[in-house]
Amino acid sequence: DLFSVGAVLFELFTGAKAFNASTMTSLLLQITQQDPEPIRKAAPDLPVGLQRIVTKLLSKKPEKRYQSGAELAEALSRELAVLQEQEQEAAANKYVPLKVKWAAAMGGIIAAVMLAA
Repeated sequence: DLFSVGAVLFELFTGAKAFNASTMTSLLLQITQQDPEPIRKAAPDLPVGLQRIVTKLLSKKPEKRYQSGAELAEALSRELAVLQEQEQEAAANKYVPLKVKWAAAMGGIIAAVMLAA
């Protein structure tokens, strides 16, 4: 079920179990009555969209969770698209044309020569 997917994703992203107990009875009580540690605390570097998805998957109320695997897959696809777009923007902002690099280098050399003179 999708709640279990949320528990697996929580562990995958944080390295810790969403619910951890020494006995089966304690574990079942935790699952039914306690919320796991907020994923934003356990994995602060995880993108906010993925944090929301995992939190929604681990919701105690079934009506607040994703209602189907297709709905979850759609949310994950949207998040992937957002992350890819952010990476492309970051890569585009890092690119400096060669002409600009050469102009800056020559300007620096000319400035150094003028200061020395």
